Amino acid sequence: YSYRPKHPSIIRGGNAMGIFDSILNPSRKAERNLDRAEELLKVLLCPREAPKSRDAEKVLKEYPSRQAKIDRILELCGEPETPRQRYIRAMAISFEKSDDRNRAISAFVKYLAGEPYEGAWLHARHTLGNRPFSPEEEKNIHLAEMYAHLGALYSARGDYKQAFACAQKEMELVPFYPGPYCRASDLCVKKNQLPEAMNILVHAKKTDFYRPLKYRDGAGETVTEDTFRRVIDRHIEELKKKIDRGYEYNPKKKKP
Repeated sequence: YSYRPKHPSIIRGGNAMGIFDSILNPSRKAERNLDRAEELLKVLLCPREAPKSRDAEKVLKEYPSRQAKIDRILELCGEPETPRQRYIRAMAISFEKSDDRNRAISAFVKYLAGEPYEGAWLHARHTLGNRPFSPEEEKNIHLAEMYAHLGALYSARGDYKQAFACAQKEMELVPFYPGPYCRASDLCVKKNQLPEAMNILVHAKKTDFYRPLKYRDGAGETVTEDTFRRVIDRHIEELKKKIDRGYEYNPKKKKP
């Protein structure tokens, strides 16, 4: 699964009254800044989507590089006090090119430690077969995506224990997706724990989600959804090959 922010970000055109109101009402100005920051974040998340306002077009011209956009988002966002600020900040920092993952890790840890930003999942529309997910399930999907980001950062840093903990949290939140099981298994492989890696995939086969799901689509046609099964089976096959040839993970040392 992939994250697709679908909540509305309203950026009002600048006018004399709007500027005057912002001066008199700091909270309104801060909210407008967050609107701009979130729309710029959408450009990072979905670069092919055209900006939805003249303000955004102007900002994109002023900040053409990715790092310039990130810096501008963080400037508009301000100190990460609210769920929305913590979310925007964490996601923006995740796009930075840096060998030092601590800054991004800290941002995601801080976000996940507090109340999540409702706007990040409020208008999401995920389904399982023909069943739409409830708001609570959409919230869990969002949180799982945040743990997936954090786990990837830990893994890139070589902290497989913490990365594995993130994958476990994903499995708790979204047991109907195969990705978290595969990530947890792959992390065991990186620790040269191949039997444990296989056990995770075997466990996935025992869940109800491994069974193909049959349902009728909008046209009344019977559809069989077996993505979970196919993904898990492919990972099991690849892992068996590694076990058979005595695979051992040896990470390449980075040049000083």
